[in-house]
Amino acid sequence: MKSTKINLRLFRILLNVNVIAGLIAFLSFTVLCIILNLTREVFIPLIIAWFIVQILRPVNDLTNKMKIHPYLNLAMILMVLVGLGFLGVRFLANLAVDINNVYNRYSSELMQRYNDFMALFNITPDMLASIEWGNLGLDFLRNNAGRITGFIVDISNKFFMTIFFLMFMLIEAPYTERKISKAFSGKTGNNVKEIFSKISDQISYYMLNQSLISAATALCVWGVLALMKIELAGGWAILAFFLNFIPNVGSIIATILPVIMAFVQFSTALEPLVVLVLLTIIQMVIGNIIGPKILSDSLGVSSVVILLSLLFWSMIWGIPGAFLSVPIASILKIVCENITPLNPIAVIMSNGSAIPTEE
Repeated sequence: MKSTKINLRLFRILLNVNVIAGLIAFLSFTVLCIILNLTREVFIPLIIAWFIVQILRPVNDLTNKMKIHPYLNLAMILMVLVGLGFLGVRFLANLAVDINNVYNRYSSELMQRYNDFMALFNITPDMLASIEWGNLGLDFLRNNAGRITGFIVDISNKFFMTIFFLMFMLIEAPYTERKISKAFSGKTGNNVKEIFSKISDQISYYMLNQSLISAATALCVWGVLALMKIELAGGWAILAFFLNFIPNVGSIIATILPVIMAFVQFSTALEPLVVLVLLTIIQMVIGNIIGPKILSDSLGVSSVVILLSLLFWSMIWGIPGAFLSVPIASILKIVCENITPLNPIAVIMSNGSAIPTEE
């Protein structure tokens, strides 16, 4: 009888300890999310710069073997990045001009489609004509001028902060292994090196193959849109390239926008329907068959984990978080694989097909 009471008392104590530990873990996780959200202006450029360093690690290893001075290596990399940035700005400027020209050509058709849509709700053109659209547009610009300016300033700040962090990381990159060997000895040092090596290899592999998959998707999208004579075919293809880095959601957006353009451009529903079917086939074949076959074997991360990572990091960091969600999930899995107490988490995060079937 006494032993039963003692066991019951111990069970209650352990239950209370587990509840307290769970509450502490939940509160810690909540505080971490708040901190990540509040410090996004610093962490996003820092994480992006770190990812770029990992992608450029093979280049850094090659330049080290060639005995190229780190500062010369840094200068060459920055020149390439500035060149790519210049080309990107020129492309966006040309795209803005093209969008303006397309709007001027199809503004009357767009207004007619808008009137037809409003007629479904018994809203007549006379009611629409009573609205001062010019003043409405000016009011919109006046009310949102601060937001637009803030967005441009925010993008510029993130770009320059990323370059700033990248400079110092590239300078320190050649000495990383030396510092790890000095900080950790024996098996621990080798384990830390192995973790960093796996992270770098997987990020490089993911970015290279995802870029090739996105390029193939963009090329197919451009071919379909050019064949159907859809306006801004090149712009939609470039958009599909970048949106393809966002799991699941990106391909949907990349499909819907050209279909809307087709609805505006053509008077019948046949052309938009053909565009929808062809783009859906492209996204399904490349995104759901070819892409996972190439990437899942290397990343080995469950699609459910990728989706949850997308939702979490999009909520914390917005659009940049959506782009970084897959690499971050892969990094967490690698870390859990190489830390023994966290191995069960790595198994849960892994792709089920990679786990051998028990006989």
